[in-house]
Amino acid sequence: MILLDENIPESQRISLARWKPLKIGVDYLEKSTQDDQLALHLRGARRITFFSLDRDFFIKRWTYGHANCSIVFVDAAPKRFAAIVDRFLRHPSFRTHADRMGSVFKLNEDFIVCWNVSSRTDAEIPWPR
Repeated sequence: MILLDENIPESQRISLARWKPLKIGVDYLEKSTQDDQLALHLRGARRITFFSLDRDFFIKRWTYGHANCSIVFVDAAPKRFAAIVDRFLRHPSFRTHADRMGSVFKLNEDFIVCWNVSSRTDAEIPWPR
């Protein structure tokens, strides 16, 4: 399942749902759930890719990262969120849940940073041309 943080603008949620026939969860937990609580729920869930505009999810990747889920921080203007997420989900290395699980990502217009839970290292990955 694709799970979007509550900080994602409604227009971007609608655009993403229109482009991709995905299960998009927006009411997974109560509104204003603290990041630490959300991270605990993500660890207990299976096959969730969580997208956020909140930088803390990448900064605290040592704490939040887990093999059961993937967390994606979109480091871009909110109006670019849906386009960058769509681009990421089409990337040959990250098309399936299995490809994304166990990683925390930072996406921007220029590249992807991938931090893997098992190796605990960052890798910079280019966007396909």
